[in-house]
Amino acid sequence: MKCVFLILAALGLSVAEGSTYDHFRLPTALRPQRYDVRLLTQLENPDDFRFNGTVKIQIEVLQNTHNITVHSKDLTIDDTDVTLSQIGGEATTENCITSTAVNPTHDFYILNTCKELLAGQVYELSLPFSAKLQDQLAGYYRSSYVDTVANETRWISVTQFEPASARLAFPCFDEPGYKASFAITLGYHKKYTGLSNMPVKETRPHESIPDYVWTAFEESLPMSTYLVAYSLNDFSHKPSTLPNGTLFRTWARPNAIDQCGYAAEFGPKVLNYYEELFGIKFPLPKVDQIAVPDFNAGAMENWGLVTFAENALLYSPEYSALEAKQATANIVAHELAHQWFGNLVTMKWWTDLWLNEGFATYVASLCVEDIHPEWRTLQLESMSNLLTIFRKDSLESSHPISRPIEMTSQISESFDEISYQKGSSVIRMMHLFLGEEAFRTGLNHPKTIQDLPGPDQWVIFNNQLSAPYKVNYDAQNWKLLIETLNSEDYQSIHVVNRAQLIDDVMYFAWTGEQNYEIALQVISYLERERELLPWKSAFDNLKFVNGILRQSSNFKFFKSFTRRLITPIYEHLNGINDTVASEQQQDKTILKAMVADWACLFEVSDCIAQALSYYRSWRSEANPDEVNPVPLGFRDVVYCTAIKHGSVEDWDFLWTRYQKANVATEKQIILDSLGCSQEVWVQQRYLERNFDGMGDIRKQDSTSVFQAIATSEVGFLLAKKYLMDNVDSISKFYHPQSESLSELLPPLCEQIFTRRDYDEFMNFLASSKEQLKDIEQTISQSLETMLINVQWKERNYERFTRAIKKYV
Repeated sequence: MKCVFLILAALGLSVAEGSTYDHFRLPTALRPQRYDVRLLTQLENPDDFRFNGTVKIQIEVLQNTHNITVHSKDLTIDDTDVTLSQIGGEATTENCITSTAVNPTHDFYILNTCKELLAGQVYELSLPFSAKLQDQLAGYYRSSYVDTVANETRWISVTQFEPASARLAFPCFDEPGYKASFAITLGYHKKYTGLSNMPVKETRPHESIPDYVWTAFEESLPMSTYLVAYSLNDFSHKPSTLPNGTLFRTWARPNAIDQCGYAAEFGPKVLNYYEELFGIKFPLPKVDQIAVPDFNAGAMENWGLVTFAENALLYSPEYSALEAKQATANIVAHELAHQWFGNLVTMKWWTDLWLNEGFATYVASLCVEDIHPEWRTLQLESMSNLLTIFRKDSLESSHPISRPIEMTSQISESFDEISYQKGSSVIRMMHLFLGEEAFRTGLNHPKTIQDLPGPDQWVIFNNQLSAPYKVNYDAQNWKLLIETLNSEDYQSIHVVNRAQLIDDVMYFAWTGEQNYEIALQVISYLERERELLPWKSAFDNLKFVNGILRQSSNFKFFKSFTRRLITPIYEHLNGINDTVASEQQQDKTILKAMVADWACLFEVSDCIAQALSYYRSWRSEANPDEVNPVPLGFRDVVYCTAIKHGSVEDWDFLWTRYQKANVATEKQIILDSLGCSQEVWVQQRYLERNFDGMGDIRKQDSTSVFQAIATSEVGFLLAKKYLMDNVDSISKFYHPQSESLSELLPPLCEQIFTRRDYDEFMNFLASSKEQLKDIEQTISQSLETMLINVQWKERNYERFTRAIKKYV
């Protein structure tokens, strides 16, 4: 009989009679040694995308057992063609399967054997499978792009298995601790290129289908199922040369191959850096980087075939700001760090995901600093990580960096700021404490604090944010620090500590552990500040206050105070005039863009007028898709300001530019900027267009579009109502990647601050448990964030207003 998992799950069928195993982890009696995956994919008929194949798994028996449990999800398996035999002895001994069953809760496919499987023996299980090639951005799925020359849609296939989606592609032991070698063979039309983790071993014609070929790849090193990858595409590639002989290629659709230059140049330098850092040669014979048009994970470290969203890998000097180049560098460095730490050495279970992601995040920042010291990004990266985690980790609904995972659905929620940024910060703390040599060798050298200052001198703990903790001082020390900050001697306090003081005092004022008079005295010194880090710290903190105050009658006081702070730095940086190109230091270009964003938001000086002038010049161009006079570093500010203060024609003009743009980072900036409109009906139209599933907005970009709308003044209420009214259809829209829903809640919850709105949204979340069942952590954090906002409004709003009136 044929066992179709989706139907069985819908019928509620579970484990076969006599089998009571219902733990979320696989039984431990068996261990896979080797997979032989043979897969045929048909991409030619858009009405019938599908794949079918056979997986042969060599299984070592650790304990006697009468059944085999593997993972399989949404696959059709023909039970009559399943075979099992004992191998490894003088002769192969046939076994057989008496019955099969599924446990849809845990995606288990259970095979009961005719004869007991004996410890110490090796068996080969052969499973035929088939499925539709869906567009769900998980498992083995299809993606597309438009060939603008032929005006035709081109289809490709690609995988995304982390954390638990290999089971959507072939039956397997889909847990990270079950490492095995993989021999992949792909069948496809000869017009495509086949890629996998390993180099091609041989390609030969298909035995029965005309114009089809079989491509076999070399057998891999032992690896986890989540790192297996393969793709069929008609892409072009840019080769790179490495002194150690490793083949390095960067792939993209043909009409974007000119954007691969930076990643192709940077990637080999990263490999060389890590070989020296880890003292281990890159273990595979090749690395392919590929930019996928539809890709929800940002990037994925598949061993030897690293996949990226286009805006993560591709960089165009003509269309992308320097920040995009830096982002590409960080992401490439992060994913290639995993080739050693995560792929070569892997956690047994997702409990310790932070070791994977925290380590890769930290060493990537070291790598980028080493290759691009002129960018001066290490301090910014380290401080940004800490600022990100402080607020999230202060929630009672936060979690330890090492956390128990007791359901597969919980794994995706661990890919959060705690695993990445806090994990990175903890490893950085160890590095700073141990020193360079000890960090590399694991030795420990204790240090002693000496020479504390006297009572009339300020003191700063946590020097240069060496560890993830906050410091509140007594009144005298704050007084001394404020006097220094508001004097010509403010630079005697290290720039990282100036940023730290801002974050600490604003946080303690937010929680009520410090008064806002002190906090505002500290940040008032910013009128003198000319460095990036303190301004980033200030803007990150003021953003939370702004989200609440802009809905209140006393916003005018906050607006006046903020304008006073920003005006000196805005004028010092020459506004949004195009001087970015002449800036040699990356941190200065970031600062200039950051200040411009807030300056236009708070109507400082000529910011809005200048932005509108740039936009009008662009609209007047005869060929606006080829000629864009808006400076690269300010495009997000200019586009958003023009949409906010412009007409529906301005909106439609930008939408057309989005449709015709060929650079992913430019498309992303446009999508975000279109959410800045002040017209209710325009925002409503944009929301509906975002979730229609058939338009120009790719599913992977729909969360950022929703966030852009929700964070705008007009869009907040619309976005909240749209989510509450359409949660069922939105849940289906993202299925099976329910974790995307978690990105829709924060921009709403950060702006809810009244008891009535809190109760309303809490009731909505309670009544939508079925649709939101896989994002329990996000729901807990959202409820807590809203309650904190409500409490701030009730306890601190009047205090804040009284304090800020003194500065207006």
